[in-house]
Amino acid sequence: MRYAVHLSLVAVLAAAGCTSSSGENLAADEGRDDDGSDSGGGGAGGSPENVECQIAADCVPANSTCCECPAFAVPAASGYDEACADVACDPPPSGCAATEPSCLQGRCELVCMQVLTERTCETGFARDDFGCLLDACADSGGAAECDGDEDCVEVPADCCGCASGGSDTAVPAGSQDEYHDSLECPPAPSCPGVNVCDPASVPRCLGGTCQLVTPPADPDDSNTPSVLCGTADAAPCPEGQVCVLNHPDAPDATQVGAGSCQIP
Repeated sequence: MRYAVHLSLVAVLAAAGCTSSSGENLAADEGRDDDGSDSGGGGAGGSPENVECQIAADCVPANSTCCECPAFAVPAASGYDEACADVACDPPPSGCAATEPSCLQGRCELVCMQVLTERTCETGFARDDFGCLLDACADSGGAAECDGDEDCVEVPADCCGCASGGSDTAVPAGSQDEYHDSLECPPAPSCPGVNVCDPASVPRCLGGTCQLVTPPADPDDSNTPSVLCGTADAAPCPEGQVCVLNHPDAPDATQVGAGSCQIP
């Protein structure tokens, strides 16, 4: 079971500008209007007083309750960490995705951790529920969950979904209700209330599994594509470089389940 946050904890959240629908429900609405929208940009070009962060250390991972795996990030100044410090979770969250908070254009966001790998995977690297690549090979056995892109649909990956500040994922068409039920969401989850969806993201069938990916903005873009590594058909990285999973400058590699060669 999960233990509700006691009243003094709720008071801390209230003082920090957080809202909750129950003792456990925590979400930072700091810097946003009552309707959940930005009150002044909160990113590059926004007013300084509305910028959530300057560096990654200004952000902390969070969820709508203290006892769930992180699904988004909030400013450290929100008091989320302090509020959850005295909450006893039984059982504690486990199997959480390999994520970390980051400051992107002045806003706190949850991103995949970068992972150094020396592994070679014939069918690419495995993914966790957040879409992050793991230092483990994707399972090539068993029946494929899709044959084509039309077999996949986009769904919220957590109780908030990207429309309310969480994240989305892709699942086989027809399994949406089953996936939603597996999240065991509370009736009224507390979320940042900010739409962080990428309108360019599309559900794809890659390697027999449904994945939510973002195609290049311009297929004819002159930017040099990432040097892929870690797959059977990829050459070893050039001397002086290492193979990194989930590198923020190599989304094309992450989308196909590969690492990218980077200078350490």
